[in-house]
Amino acid sequence: MTVRVLTLEDSDGGKMGGAWTIYGKHNGKERRELWDGLIKITPQTKWIVGGDFNIISDCSEYCGKHPPLQSDMEEFRDCLETCGLSTPHTIGSLFTWSGVRSNGRVMRRLDRALVSDRMIEDYEDISISHLSRASSDHKPILLQCKKGRQAGPKPFRFLNAWLNHHSFLKMVSDRWVSSIHHGGMAGLAFKLHGLKRHIKEWNIKTFGNVVNKLKEAEETAIKAQEQFEKDPTPKNRELDKKAKAQLIRATENDLSFWKQKANLKWMEEGDCCSKFFHSYVKARRSNHQIRSIKDEKGKEHKDMAIIKQMAINYYSKLYNNSKDVDMEPVLHYLDKPINHQDNINISKVPNEEEIKEAVWSLNPNSAPGPDGFNGSFFRACWHIIKDDVVRATQEFFVGVLVPKSYGSTFITLIPKNDSPKRFGDYRPISLSTFMSKINTRILADRLQMILPKIISKEQTGFQKGMGVDEQILLVEEMVHKIDAKIRGGNVIIKLDMAKAFDNMNGITF
Repeated sequence: MTVRVLTLEDSDGGKMGGAWTIYGKHNGKERRELWDGLIKITPQTKWIVGGDFNIISDCSEYCGKHPPLQSDMEEFRDCLETCGLSTPHTIGSLFTWSGVRSNGRVMRRLDRALVSDRMIEDYEDISISHLSRASSDHKPILLQCKKGRQAGPKPFRFLNAWLNHHSFLKMVSDRWVSSIHHGGMAGLAFKLHGLKRHIKEWNIKTFGNVVNKLKEAEETAIKAQEQFEKDPTPKNRELDKKAKAQLIRATENDLSFWKQKANLKWMEEGDCCSKFFHSYVKARRSNHQIRSIKDEKGKEHKDMAIIKQMAINYYSKLYNNSKDVDMEPVLHYLDKPINHQDNINISKVPNEEEIKEAVWSLNPNSAPGPDGFNGSFFRACWHIIKDDVVRATQEFFVGVLVPKSYGSTFITLIPKNDSPKRFGDYRPISLSTFMSKINTRILADRLQMILPKIISKEQTGFQKGMGVDEQILLVEEMVHKIDAKIRGGNVIIKLDMAKAFDNMNGITF
C-alpha cells in the first residue's frame, strides 16, 4: 500500500491534521489490502483521506450498465465506518470520472475526499466540489473546511437530560403554580413561555453544561481514585464511590443529550455511545446546510443575506398563493357519506382520558415547534400541567380562535435529493408546537374511524397499513390493456400531485 502524508494548517495558522493521498487498485483483492492497511494505521487525530479509490460506495454513484459487485461496495463502506471516515456534503455534479466501455458510456464517482469524525467536530461547514477536468478523465476535487456559521440566535430546546435531575420537577411545579393566568390555549402558551425563562436560569445555575459537567466528573473521578489508591481509608473509599456515581450520571446525561439531537428513530436503546451520536449530529448538520442556491434565472448565490431573502420571497409567494374555490356546484353531485352522528363524534369535546391518550401516542422526541417543548416534557410533567392542557384542548374543540402563540410553526427544509440547487429541491416540513399536535392527533384518530366512508378501498396509499405497491401493479395492468378494443376507447388520466401539498390551495389540479 502506497500512502503519501501531508501536514495541513488552516488559515489561522492552527494545525488541521494530516492528509493522506492514496490510489486504489482495479482488482477487488488488491483493494482489500488497502482497506486492511487503512484500518491498521488509522490515527486518533484529525485527518483527511483523498484519491482515486477505484470503487463506489453505492449504486447511486454509478451511471451505466453493469455496476460493481455489491460485495466490493460493502467492503468499502465497512472500511470507512471502521476508520470513522465520511464523505462531506457534495456541491454540484456527483460523478468524478467518465469513459466509454464496450457496454457504452459509463460515469462513476471513483475519486473522493473523506474526513474523520474529529474534522467534523472542529469544522462544521465542510464541503467538496468536483471541478472541471482538463486533459485527465478524472475531475479534481476541491475540499473546503470552514468554522461553523451561526445563522441566528439558537432557539430554546427542551433537553430530556433535565428530567434526570432531582430538582427539576419541583422547579417546574413551583413556577407553574405561581404563574397566574386565565386558562385555555392562550393561558397554556403563556405559562410555557414563562416556564421557559425559568428553565434557562435553572440550567445555568443548577444543571450546568452537559459537556463541561462530563469533563469535570471525569477529572474528579480520576483524582478520587488516585487518592484512594494512595490512602485506602473509609473516607477516601466513600469519596471514590461518590465520584464514580457522579461520573455515571454525567455520562448518562451526555448520552441523552447527543442521542436526542441525533433523533434516530431506528436506533435501539443502548446501541451506541455518545461519540456516535455526536458525529452523526455534526455530519447531518453539515449535509443539511444551505451554502448556495440558484434563483429563477439560474444564477447561483452564496451570500447568506441574499439566500435568506430569497427563501422569504419564495415561500411567501408559495403559501400566500391561495385561491377561493366555490365547491357548491361540485358538492351537489357528490354523495354525502358522513351523517349527523359522524359529525358529532368528530367534533365533540374530548375528556381528560382521551387527551392523555393523545399525548402518549405522539412521539415524545419528535422535533419541537417554536416553544421548544417536546412530548417528553408533557409526559414527565403531566401531573403538574394536565389541568391547563385539558382546558386548552377542550377550548380548541369548542371553537375558540387559536392564538398565534399556540399554533405557531417553524418551517424546516429537507433536501429531496443529494444535491439540491433550488428551493424547489427542498421539501418544506412544518414543526408545530406539541400542544397543537394534541388536537391534530385527536382529530386524526377520530377521522380514522370514518376513512372507509370517504376514501375508497382502491386508494391504498392513503390508508394506514396499506402501501402503493398494489397501485403500481394496477397502473401497469391498465397501460398493458390500454389498446384493448372497446366501444368508445380507453383513456388514462394522470394528475401531477408533486406540489399538491406545497401550497395553501384547497384544490390543486
